[in-house]
Amino acid sequence: KKYWWNYTRSRSLKRLIDLAIEQNHTMQKSIEKIKQANAILGAASGQNYPRIDGSYIPARVEISDLDPVYAAGFPRPTNAQTLGLSTTWELDLFGRIRREKEAAQANYEAQEQRYFLTKTILISRVAKEYIKFRITEERIDLTKKYIKALKKTLNITYKKFKAGKSTKLDYLQSQIELSRNKAYIPKLEVVRSARLSALAVLLGVYTKDLEKLLDKRTAKLPEIHRFKVNKLPKDIIRLRPDIIMAEKSLAAATANIWIKKSDLYPRLALTGSFSYAATSGTDLISDETNAWSFGLPIKWNLFNGFITKSQISAAESNAREKIISYQQKITEAVNEINQNTLEYERAFDRKALLEKAHKESVESYKITSELFKQGRTNFLTVLESQRTTFLAANELLTEHMNMFLTGVDIAKSFAVGWGYIPD
Repeated sequence: KKYWWNYTRSRSLKRLIDLAIEQNHTMQKSIEKIKQANAILGAASGQNYPRIDGSYIPARVEISDLDPVYAAGFPRPTNAQTLGLSTTWELDLFGRIRREKEAAQANYEAQEQRYFLTKTILISRVAKEYIKFRITEERIDLTKKYIKALKKTLNITYKKFKAGKSTKLDYLQSQIELSRNKAYIPKLEVVRSARLSALAVLLGVYTKDLEKLLDKRTAKLPEIHRFKVNKLPKDIIRLRPDIIMAEKSLAAATANIWIKKSDLYPRLALTGSFSYAATSGTDLISDETNAWSFGLPIKWNLFNGFITKSQISAAESNAREKIISYQQKITEAVNEINQNTLEYERAFDRKALLEKAHKESVESYKITSELFKQGRTNFLTVLESQRTTFLAANELLTEHMNMFLTGVDIAKSFAVGWGYIPD
């Protein structure tokens, strides 16, 4: 399938996302919430059918001396056994059961969208943490290469100093620059460990197990597929799980209004029972011991201290709140898309300029190094050129990370964070 993370040139990232979807604790809780909502939906749907209860009651009965049954010569104490069936079937004349089912269905669908939203956020977080982790590793390698170059420069300045062709200041400045960058390595190692721990938490694994899943540092940095934003459908915003979830929450709140309003009307039900009652088990099932009943009870709450009207008002207010939340989600989504689109388009321009700057800084360093060996420029120029090359490479790494992060945000904004890459 054309999921965007399958086109990042990173096998590790694909493995990590698959593992996160399977093992992340938040994802597992979202799945359980879907199961709970489905069970509630099943319970709401079950109200459409009659309820049938069976009973068997064996008992030992002592009758009062003043009871007229005893006066007629009924034995005491005596055994009593009752076996029967009873049923109740509420007639949904005013739509209470239908609305409860609608509310449960909407809540179930909202939980499904919550799962997709959780999945979208999880995928983006894993991708972001992974690129930050890989950029940190690249920075460690870059700094080590810079340190190696500084050692060579230090060796040259030392020889020049001993030969009287350079001052001790040049040597000391070279030594200071080397020490400063050596001290940067432990800090980067701590950052790397923190990024690894953040990834492990998202995946629900321990860091020692996560290390085995990652490619070696020789692997290429992941690059996100470039989306053609202008070719995306205009109504793609409606595919966002947070928007759909807001719609379903509004539908559930609307149904809840009619559930509360149904309490203003009477409830009707069909009831019936059939039973046997006797003093011994051998005589229990016979024509003489059976009894039955059939009825149409009506229950109507005529006054309850305005509780029902207050509940209706609360339900209507809740529905209005859901409308406001839906409108807010739409506004936030549109603004998020606009901002991410702008950042996404500008990121490619920035990276192109920084690649050019890095290439020029490398060329400049080569020229100044050669001039310094020939004694045609001072050491500060060489040191500055060397530092500029290192900083340009660092900026290029930062921009690569920012471009990847922006690409992840644009995928999430357009609801393709868990779907397909738009052609």
